[in-house]
Amino acid sequence: MANAYEEHGIKRKNINIFYIVGMVYCMCAAGAYGIEDMIPATGPGLCLILLLVIPLFWSLPQAYCSAELGSAMPEEGGFVYWAQKGLGEFWGFQVGWWRTLNVYLCHAGTLVLAVGYIASVIPMSPVAQYMVKAALIIGFTLFNLREVKEISIFTTILSILVVAAFLGVTIVGFIYGDTNPMKPMIPEGQSVIESLSLGLAIGMWMYSGFASITTISGEIENPTTMGKGILIGLPVVIISYILPTWASLSAVGPWYEWGTEGISYGDVLALASPAFKVAFVFVAVIASLSLFNAYISTGSRVFFVLAADNMAPKFLTKTNKHGVPVLPVLVMGIIDLFLCQLSFVAIVLIDVTLCLFVYGVIFITTLVMRKTQPDMARPIKIPGGIVGAALIAGAGLFIIFVAMYINGVDYYVGGAVAVLLGPIAYFLLRWKFGGLTKKDSALYPENKKTHMRWGDFKHIFILCAIMGIMGIIGCFWFPWYEDPGYYTEVYGEGAYNLIMTIHYVTTAVFCAGGIFALIMNSREKKRQV
Repeated sequence: MANAYEEHGIKRKNINIFYIVGMVYCMCAAGAYGIEDMIPATGPGLCLILLLVIPLFWSLPQAYCSAELGSAMPEEGGFVYWAQKGLGEFWGFQVGWWRTLNVYLCHAGTLVLAVGYIASVIPMSPVAQYMVKAALIIGFTLFNLREVKEISIFTTILSILVVAAFLGVTIVGFIYGDTNPMKPMIPEGQSVIESLSLGLAIGMWMYSGFASITTISGEIENPTTMGKGILIGLPVVIISYILPTWASLSAVGPWYEWGTEGISYGDVLALASPAFKVAFVFVAVIASLSLFNAYISTGSRVFFVLAADNMAPKFLTKTNKHGVPVLPVLVMGIIDLFLCQLSFVAIVLIDVTLCLFVYGVIFITTLVMRKTQPDMARPIKIPGGIVGAALIAGAGLFIIFVAMYINGVDYYVGGAVAVLLGPIAYFLLRWKFGGLTKKDSALYPENKKTHMRWGDFKHIFILCAIMGIMGIIGCFWFPWYEDPGYYTEVYGEGAYNLIMTIHYVTTAVFCAGGIFALIMNSREKKRQV
C-alpha cells in the first residue's frame, strides 16, 4: 500500500509480526529492571498486585488505542500523524515537539546506564567510559541507517536474550523459593495511600512505551501487523514482570533490601551459581543497548515527519536507498555524543511528564475520531463501540491526571516548562517553514497576518486552559502533598521553594496565555465573518 510520505522515499517492507513483538518488548520492558526499587517502596504484596492491575488501566489503553489508530492510519510518525488528522495541525506539532524533546534529550541516558553496568565489572576511567560510549553511539547510529526490517530482527534477537535470562531467574526462583512473596502487603508504618503513590509512579514508568514503535508504521507493508504486534506484546511484558518478581521474592530476601543498589534478580541466579550473577550484569547491558538501538530508529522518524510537514528544515527529509531518513538519525547520534557526558536528572524530569502528555493526546484522538469519523476503516478496533472506547481511553486519562500530581512537583514543573515552549516553537517554525499551508494552501488556509492556521488560537486556548487549571490545582495540592526536606536532600538547600516558584510562574503564564489566545480567537472569528 502507498504511504503519506512516499514522495520523500519512505518505503514499506514486509516485516514479520514476531519482529514487531520483539521491538515492542524491547521498548516497553527490556527486562524487569526498575521493579527492584518498587518492591521496598510499596511492599512485596502490593508490588505484585500493582504489576497486574496497572497494565489494565494504563497499558491496555495505550496498546488498544495505538492498535486501533495505527491500523486505521498506518503512516510514518504514528501518533504525530494521528493527532494531526484527528485534532489538527497544532496538536500534531505539539505531540511531535514533546516526543522530539524527550527522545532526543533523554535517549543517551540508556547508554550511560549500559556503560555504567560494564564499569561495575570492568573498572574504567572517565575517559575510557566516554570512549566506549562514543564507539557504541557511532556503531548503533550507523547500523540504524539500514532498513527497519534488519533493525527489527537485531532488536528481537537482543530481546530474546533478555527474556531467556529472566526465564532463568523465574526457574531458579521457583526451585529455591520457600516463602510467601505476598507478605507483607505494605511496609510497616506506611499508609496504603503512600505505598500506592510510590508504586504507581514507578509502575506507570515500567508499563509505558506501547505507542513508541508506531512512528515506523509507514515502513510496514501490512497495516494490521503493527497493531497485532502491540497487542501481543502487552501480555508478554506483563508476564515478564510478574513471574520473575514473584519467584524472586519467594527465593531471595529480605524484601526491604531489594533495590538497584541492593538485592536484585542477579542474586536469584547466584543461588544456582555465583558466575550467573556476573553474567547477569551483561544481560543488563544488552537490555540497555537494545532500548538504545530501538529508540534511534523510532525516535528519529518524528523529526522526519515534522520536516516533511514543513515544520523543520526540509533537508531533514532526505532518505537513503533503504528509505531511512539519514539526517534525523545522524543528528540523534551527534546529540548523544554530547549528552552522554552529562547528568540526566533534570532531563528525566522533562521526559516523564512529556510521555504522559503524548499518551493523553493519543487517548483523546481515539475518542474524537470515533465521533468525527465513525465510518473510517479500522481493521483493529477497541471492542464495545463508543462506550468501550470511552472506558478504555477514559481509564488512561484518569491515570494520567492522578500521576501528574503524585509524581511530584519537580516532575510536573519539568514537563510544564517544555509544554509552555511548544506553542512558541509552533509559531516560530510555522512562520519560518510554512507548515501544512505550504503543502496545500486551499486545504490548510492560514491567517496571513499571524502565519497561523485559522482556529489555532482556539487550540492554544485549550492547551493553556488545561495547563492553567491543572496548575491552579497544583498550587494547593503540592504544598500539602510534598515534603520540602526531600527536595533539600535531592537537589540542595532552597530547591523546594525555587521549584514551587517556577510552578507558580508557569501557571500564571498559562492563564495569561489562555486569556490572550481567547481574545485573538475572538478577533479572528470577526475577521472571518
